[in-house]
Amino acid sequence: MAGHGEHGEHREGQVPITKEDIENIPEYIRTADHISLEGKSRQGLNIIRYQKRVNGHVVVLEECRKKNKVLDFRTMWKYEAG
Repeated sequence: MAGHGEHGEHREGQVPITKEDIENIPEYIRTADHISLEGKSRQGLNIIRYQKRVNGHVVVLEECRKKNKVLDFRTMWKYEAG
């Protein structure tokens, strides 16, 4: 997580991703509050977005569907729930 997390980059409105967030990715996906198809990646792959409300924050994960029915983790961010 070099350059990210508590001491890394901070985009406006976002909360740093923690090691615990990374460890909980399978649970966030399995119990997502909202799942949506967000279009295509630059490589033409479907982007699937999962949103999960956790302790006053919303965690968002994106994956791309690849060959052989495998999902590939793409990105993750977190922000204060409003």
